[in-house]
Amino acid sequence: MKNLLYKQKALIILLIFTVTYGKITAVKIINHRGEI
Repeated sequence: MKNLLYKQKALIILLIFTVTYGKITAVKIINHRGEI
């Protein structure tokens, strides 16, 4: 049961990290296009 909870927490952290990284990448792409 504890192992399942640990996996769930890790999955949520990974999801949050992926979303945050995606937003940063999108902002960089938009800023880069704005410069051109």
